[in-house]
Amino acid sequence: MKKTFIATLLFAFVTISFADGLSNSLNTLIHKKDNTPNVNLDNLRIDARPRVVHKKIKTRAKTAIVATVNGKNIIKRDADKYLSKVTKGKIKNFDRLTLRQKRRLIKDISLPIIAYIEAKKVLTKKEIDGVLSSAWIRKKGQTIKVADEEALKVYDTIKKQAIANNTEDKLVSFKQVKNNLKGQIVQKKIMSTLIKDANITINY
Repeated sequence: MKKTFIATLLFAFVTISFADGLSNSLNTLIHKKDNTPNVNLDNLRIDARPRVVHKKIKTRAKTAIVATVNGKNIIKRDADKYLSKVTKGKIKNFDRLTLRQKRRLIKDISLPIIAYIEAKKVLTKKEIDGVLSSAWIRKKGQTIKVADEEALKVYDTIKKQAIANNTEDKLVSFKQVKNNLKGQIVQKKIMSTLIKDANITINY
């Protein structure tokens, strides 16, 4: 239990660490005024049109290896995808970043990789499977929407039970427990779907 708790904290930490610093750095690039194309004033002739110089950004292939972390390669496609996510689609090309920004982005991408390697050293396979299972359930839950009315029906059922047991005075308001009820409904829906689609055989 202690190991699983530590692992859960570790994975939670790596998903949020360095986000603010990276966002601030990338926001500078996003809001930076685009100075291209530049006008080349060399050998300027008054009676001639200025020659426009387009600054080209060298872009590598999607499969190019942009970094290696403890022997695991990070390709440009993954770096581009992560960059697009943290900039909300405003920047999608890793090669547009400055060297300092590239290092910061790669550091962010590397943290989950390093954490997973370290977790494997102290956790059993069963504990790792438990962490992955919980992560999958949370991700799946984000795709399921529960309306207030659905949660209210559950709350009314609980309220009726409280009245029947003379414990209504201990019941908190719907507003206070609404999100918690929605979470329970989501988990119930996920579990029901998993059991329904599972191929289970019982040997007697």
